[in-house]
Amino acid sequence: MISLSDVIKLLVAVFGGATFVCWAVYFSLFLHSLNSRSSLPEEYLNRLYFMLIVFSNILLFLIGYGFELLDGSFVFSIIKYLSLSLLFFLVPLGLRFSKGFRYSYEVGILMVYFIISVFAFFSFLRDLLSLTDRIVSVILIMLVIAFVFEVLHFYRTRTKEFFPYEIYIFLPSITIFEFLKYVLTDNLGVSLSFLVDLSVLGYLLILSIVSVVYVIVVSLNNYRTYERSIAYLNERIRDEEKLYRWFVVLLVSLIEARDPYTRSHSERVARYSYNLAKLVYRNTYMPNFIELSAFLHDIGKLGVRDEVLFYPGRLSSEYYEEMKKHPVIGKELLDSVSLFRDLSNIAYMHHERIDGLGYPRGLRGREIPVYVRISSIADSFDAMNSSRIYRGRLDMSEIFRELRDGANKQFDGDLVKIFMKNINLIA
Repeated sequence: MISLSDVIKLLVAVFGGATFVCWAVYFSLFLHSLNSRSSLPEEYLNRLYFMLIVFSNILLFLIGYGFELLDGSFVFSIIKYLSLSLLFFLVPLGLRFSKGFRYSYEVGILMVYFIISVFAFFSFLRDLLSLTDRIVSVILIMLVIAFVFEVLHFYRTRTKEFFPYEIYIFLPSITIFEFLKYVLTDNLGVSLSFLVDLSVLGYLLILSIVSVVYVIVVSLNNYRTYERSIAYLNERIRDEEKLYRWFVVLLVSLIEARDPYTRSHSERVARYSYNLAKLVYRNTYMPNFIELSAFLHDIGKLGVRDEVLFYPGRLSSEYYEEMKKHPVIGKELLDSVSLFRDLSNIAYMHHERIDGLGYPRGLRGREIPVYVRISSIADSFDAMNSSRIYRGRLDMSEIFRELRDGANKQFDGDLVKIFMKNINLIA
């Protein structure tokens, strides 16, 4: 027949296992938070820490209570386990928050807890080490002093911070109840022990429920605030994007004032680049970025002389060398305005080639960003698909032949395949 003692031992073992699971989760989160590449928000981690500490200390309380029921000695069972939990939780927690404490004595409180937990650890071995009850008295006095300071500190700062001040009160306050139980039982009899136990359990239950509900409510409120903030930011981004596009159109209009062909050419290259980018990238940011950048890819022609820009035929070697300067001029123009600095790469590199024979830098292969390779295909396609002073428009079969011949030489071969396969969607 299973005795009550066996049931209690089984429950203590189960609670002990659950407690160590909480500790393991806590330390894994703590180590994860030390990683500079951690993607978890610090506020989210803090709330997880708090909930883990609440639940683990409930389990620790039940473990200590189980030992008390087993051997009839309750004097230090709860104090020992809760003090050890301070060693497990508040020391690494203190390392995490020591740089953010508002008041210097908060670090002192953590040091007091650390000393308490060391004393508590040695109190486990007091029979072996023949330690006296003076250690017990020291621990209790330190707990009472720390508890008083924590209560005052909590009510001074409760409207400013949620975490970790509740923990500072939660852990020692349970120990204070156990201290009262110890004193009342020794002086007024064992009958009051049950009443104090009910008080402890009721306090523990209420505090844990209130704490967890508070965390949930705060999280929900923050989530609603986050949603409103995201909606506001999205609206701001849309407005700024409209303004940004207006500036881009304004810049291209300056080019049109000199060369009407360049305006319509830039619009088409931007559209082709955007459509091809949508097939290459899975996000929406890059296609929009490439579209705006491609719109300005020929802005450097503002710095090219009219006799070169409007030369009626194929350019002479001298004029061609001058025309080759327009990517550098375009980059300088865009880099001079911080608003457009990110858009300068396509203007600067759209005449680079995969085989390294392009200009202005002779970049090769992967040295040329993918989005520049996209705009290069769009630029060349529109040039071949448009009538020029010195030649007529090429038909689609001739354009495709030129693209195939230029694959892995002038153009990215994989992008050429995607472009030709989806020409109806792109152009």
